[in-house]
Amino acid sequence: MEPEKFETAKPASLKASSPKDGSVPPTAPTEPSLLKLFEELMYARLQAEENEQKFRAIFENAQDGILLVDCQTQRLLMPNRQMCRLLGCSAEEIETMTLSDILPAEVSEQSLRYFNYPAEDRPQQIPCHPIRCKDGKVFYADISTAQFLIKGVSYAMGIFRDATERKRLLDEDARQQGELDAVFQAVPVGICHLKNRVFIRVNKIFCDYLGYQPEELIGRAISCLYPTQEDFEYWGKSLYSRLQSQGEVTEELTFRHKDGRPINVLLRGAYLNPLERDKGELFALTDITDRKRVEQELQFTQFAVDHLTTPMFWLNSAKQFIKVNEAACRLLGYTAEELLRMNVSDIDCGWAAQEAAQNQRVGQRPFETRYKAKDGRIFPVEITVSPLRYKEQDYHCVFAHDISERKAYESAREKLLRELRTKNEELESIVFVASHDLRGPLVNIEGFAGELQRAIEEIKALLEHSEPSAESMEILRQILENDIRESLHFISAGTAKMDSLLSGLLQLSRLGTAPLRFEPIRMNLLLQMVLGAMRYEIRRLHAEVAVEDLPDCMGDAIQINQVFSNLIDNALKYQRAEEPLRIRISGHIDKNEVIYSVQDNGIGIAPEHYDKIFEIFHRLNPDGPQKGEGLGLTIVRRILDRLEGRIWVESELGRGSTFFVALPSVR
Repeated sequence: MEPEKFETAKPASLKASSPKDGSVPPTAPTEPSLLKLFEELMYARLQAEENEQKFRAIFENAQDGILLVDCQTQRLLMPNRQMCRLLGCSAEEIETMTLSDILPAEVSEQSLRYFNYPAEDRPQQIPCHPIRCKDGKVFYADISTAQFLIKGVSYAMGIFRDATERKRLLDEDARQQGELDAVFQAVPVGICHLKNRVFIRVNKIFCDYLGYQPEELIGRAISCLYPTQEDFEYWGKSLYSRLQSQGEVTEELTFRHKDGRPINVLLRGAYLNPLERDKGELFALTDITDRKRVEQELQFTQFAVDHLTTPMFWLNSAKQFIKVNEAACRLLGYTAEELLRMNVSDIDCGWAAQEAAQNQRVGQRPFETRYKAKDGRIFPVEITVSPLRYKEQDYHCVFAHDISERKAYESAREKLLRELRTKNEELESIVFVASHDLRGPLVNIEGFAGELQRAIEEIKALLEHSEPSAESMEILRQILENDIRESLHFISAGTAKMDSLLSGLLQLSRLGTAPLRFEPIRMNLLLQMVLGAMRYEIRRLHAEVAVEDLPDCMGDAIQINQVFSNLIDNALKYQRAEEPLRIRISGHIDKNEVIYSVQDNGIGIAPEHYDKIFEIFHRLNPDGPQKGEGLGLTIVRRILDRLEGRIWVESELGRGSTFFVALPSVR
């Protein structure tokens, strides 16, 4: 809008004109009066320009955006610098725009009325109104509008103060208020908002607990919920005192229902904003009548669980103890506090991850493992695990049964069965020996006894002649030197064979009745004794025997001496003639066993004989030069069975053999 221009009209007395009638004109104003008038006019103009400059300076440097709006055309006029900055436009660009260009479409229609009200109306205040910038972004401004007339044209002046941050704070406050309102209605407990101990807001659950409607409580003091004023004076004021000192409080109280009956509640309180305590307090109320009943039931359940004779404990998903009963503490020797700081792996020697996973899949199927007590004792247990998922968390309820006695019975039973099987096998072997091996020598004895009988008959026939001839004497000599001597030799060999077999059977039978003395065995010392007794044979065969440092074991020293004596004796017997004999004895601990090995480079054993060599009277090379009846390895196996040990062989023909002996380690 162009500034209004003023023109000064010349006084009529100053016009150069003469009366047409030729008379003398009136006298003109004196010169000082004209100058004074001119001076006043010039002063007024200069004063107006100065005021305009002052107004322009204030207008342009204002912290708020200012512009004029032509109410008829809605054109924007005379924006100041701040307005240009707010809109992101130059003054020239703004003066080509209308009011609709800076109002978002969704508010344009309703916002135009603020700039079109009658002139006599008072100025209006528009808080946090959206304004669209040149780049399309929207900011918020507090707008003050006023309308005035200039030469009959209606204009509206708008003052725009940036309120974007205040709008954000208001929105955030509204959001928090909305969330608070949502929480009020969504939480599964009674919630109330108090200010100066007066109800400001309550949710439905709070009202339901106490039998009131919201409008019946809002505006009333909380003291109305206490059974008596004395109760409020004691409990209520104490609760508020602790709230002020601690910032939060939890208390079990007795409130009065609307119908007059007392109800037990759990009240938790805290300030709505600890930094602005004047905003009031929030209290959460829970009816604990059912909880009290459940607590009594839980106390009974806990009492029953604690006094179960079966050890029981709960594990979380990390396999940590979260609850144990007294029987579990007695079983493991720990206190409950110690166990609750432990993981199941601290006590379980055999519950592998795959076993636990398998147990979870099959439910309550029991399995066996080994537990380690506080004193280091390891014992077998049978475990029953019940998996449970609660609040998106996995838990396990574990029942543990000490099965040490059962395992001892099972071990004794297995040992008896094993001995029975061995006895049966030996009995079958003895029957075989009686029917085969002993029958052979008997047949020989019987046959050669017949030969002796025939020789005696021939001698008798020859001696019946009074004078034996030279031919008869020659026959007699051959009978005595050949037939009788050969028969006696074979009869003697047969009886020796029978004696050897019967001695072996007697030795084997005595193994089962010989008393055992279990004690720690110093194996390095025992091997020195064994090798010392066999030193002559080792030197005679030029054998090289190497003994490593051996771990100790549990057993009977005499029986173990016999085991290693037989194994080394076999290695000496079955050497290869073309290569010097080398024997290497070593050992290592594997869990609860000590594994010893006796390795040689002898003739070796075919795989099909791995099991047969431990059978009674089985000889690997019956036609070879090696002496014996095939009882050595049978005796070794019988000894190890009684000592709760094991024996097995790994071998290859022509490459030697390695016998492994497993015995209990020293605990």
